Amino acid sequence: MFAIPENNISGKFSLSKKINQIKYGLVASGTYNEFFQIVNSNTSKNTSKSASLLGKVRTFFKKAPNFEIGYEYSPSNYVSNFSNSKFKNNEFFINLDYDFLKDFTLKADYSRFNYQNEDADFKNKFDVANASLFYRKEDSPWGFEFEITNLFNNQFRKENFFSDFLISDQSTFVLPRILMLKISYKL
Repeated sequence: MFAIPENNISGKFSLSKKINQIKYGLVASGTYNEFFQIVNSNTSKNTSKSASLLGKVRTFFKKAPNFEIGYEYSPSNYVSNFSNSKFKNNEFFINLDYDFLKDFTLKADYSRFNYQNEDADFKNKFDVANASLFYRKEDSPWGFEFEITNLFNNQFRKENFFSDFLISDQSTFVLPRILMLKISYKL
């Protein structure tokens, strides 16, 4: 049918270095796909390209709050005889993990997503944040946690995907803000 029906190339590069109590990381990846598709007896050549670049810093302190902070940029492109779809995603994130006053643990995370579908001229920005405060006396089996999810009460999240046969621009509806009090008992 075809002499060379499909060509694929992908790669990933990862670099990390820990200096004292701080770890630096960089991850880069990319994919290029080229393939033929027959639709209604018409042959079309399709290409898809995607890349991702992530940089982050994480701390490993024993007596201070620990943070992880990073940024990821991910463009993608899908080209066929019928369409040319371009997407851009980027995310800034920060995570906190802090043990204090001997018996308390504070955890929090925040992410800002920027999504762009260039063909549909659609942009979506949204923030996601969660937090929890946990308390357990050192020798006690009882634990108490107050947790908040979806702090900014987002309604939905936009994402895109593409494969050999489908280009998808997807909205995922998110649960509303939830406040919880958890009580745990360790056996």
